[in-house]
Amino acid sequence: MPRIRLLPASVMIAAALLFSAVRAEYLHTEDFDARAFAAAQSSGRGVLVAIGTAWCPVCSRQGALLTRLSNETIYQDLLLLHVDYDSQPAVARAFHANEQGTLIGFHGAQEIGRLVGVTNETTIRAFLNKIKD
Repeated sequence: MPRIRLLPASVMIAAALLFSAVRAEYLHTEDFDARAFAAAQSSGRGVLVAIGTAWCPVCSRQGALLTRLSNETIYQDLLLLHVDYDSQPAVARAFHANEQGTLIGFHGAQEIGRLVGVTNETTIRAFLNKIKD
């Protein structure tokens, strides 16, 4: 019996540690802000909305890749906004995101497309290139 009682605590600790790691990977993004999103859309700027969670391994891989790519000059004008699927469910629903690991690209007010569960660098890079153009 004691092992069963320790399991939830250890799962919670692991989730907390993973949450810190995922948030660190999103250092080059901003938490979703409706005003920043609207301003970017009205200016015609490219926007990537990354909808993820702290416990999602796909989101973690996406976050690490997006952080690395955001340091490349070619993507410096893109606005990267992070929506936490767990703590911002209303925002995720507003984007019609049915699951974490969703990347939604906009060029101005137009949605260019979305990727769900994709962690392939070539695919994400091609997606970012469509958003920035």
